[in-house]
Amino acid sequence: QAMHESIAVCVSGGQTRLASASQAWDRTAAFIVGNMEGTDERGSQEGRLLWGLAKEQCSIFGTCSSIVQGSAEINDRIVSLLYTGRGAILSANCQALRKAAKGMTTRLQVPLIQASHSSTTELGERTGEIKNLLRAEAYVFSHTLLPLIEDADRESAVTIGTNLDYNGPPLPDGASAVISAFTS
Repeated sequence: QAMHESIAVCVSGGQTRLASASQAWDRTAAFIVGNMEGTDERGSQEGRLLWGLAKEQCSIFGTCSSIVQGSAEINDRIVSLLYTGRGAILSANCQALRKAAKGMTTRLQVPLIQASHSSTTELGERTGEIKNLLRAEAYVFSHTLLPLIEDADRESAVTIGTNLDYNGPPLPDGASAVISAFTS
């Protein structure tokens, strides 16, 4: 929302548009990183939101950063786009800002997809109390993506939704069916 607000302010024109667009873009960064990333170059492992989720998932998927130890490649790309957007605002280039926001939207889905995959895989392998936690994680992560998946492939969205529905039995078709639905 903050990205789109920044674009709307940029396009609207006016004297104060650059300052307002800049503030909205700064909020974008805050919403992505969260409030606990810290000042250390590698950041805190306690980081929240999508930034922290990407860091958590990178070791599972082999996508950890080669630039910043302890971070994720996708976070490196997000930082680059945040700076690109900032530069676009400072030069009043609303089209470049729109392009940076579009790139961010795509990349912000990566940690959600990874988390959906990993929690679904673990859900299929675990038993006991941890299974309830994994079920909740799989439900939340997958349901943030379902509207996008449904736009691309209705059948895959139904498979994911049915198998990760918190009110029904977990994984009635198996974890592999859900992973295949995400992949397609």
